[in-house]
Amino acid sequence: MAKFTVNPDGSIGTDSPQAALELQRAILGKKTRGPTSGSASTVQDAPNPKVKIFVAALLKSAKGLTSEQAAQVIGIGLKSLPPVVRSLNAWCKHHKVNFEGMIKRTNQYDNRRVISLYSLTDDGRLFFAARAEFLTVATNGAGSKTAEA
Repeated sequence: MAKFTVNPDGSIGTDSPQAALELQRAILGKKTRGPTSGSASTVQDAPNPKVKIFVAALLKSAKGLTSEQAAQVIGIGLKSLPPVVRSLNAWCKHHKVNFEGMIKRTNQYDNRRVISLYSLTDDGRLFFAARAEFLTVATNGAGSKTAEA
């Protein structure tokens, strides 16, 4: 049992945060809450469905996809593509994978208009092709399809 003191104002003092947690468990008669199966850490284990579609489309395309093509394949507006790319970046960070080493973004110009082209690096193609969660994905509402590497 943790050592504690009850102060005149009714507050309780302990020597350390660990002692405070031990005292809290003793007072409440139960364990303190820890991560649950629905916690944020397990949510990032599985990629977002739109990320899955994006990566599956990149796996199928040898030359890569423009922003417009990627948005169309995913079934979103062009301005909704950056959050999908950020979500993939976050998923990569969560899995300790170098995003820049997996996905390459280059800019092309068409009548002064910048067009982003997304493609997988060789390492990215090997990495994502080996992960089952990116090979079978639901399309944007039209059933399911399998991406071919």
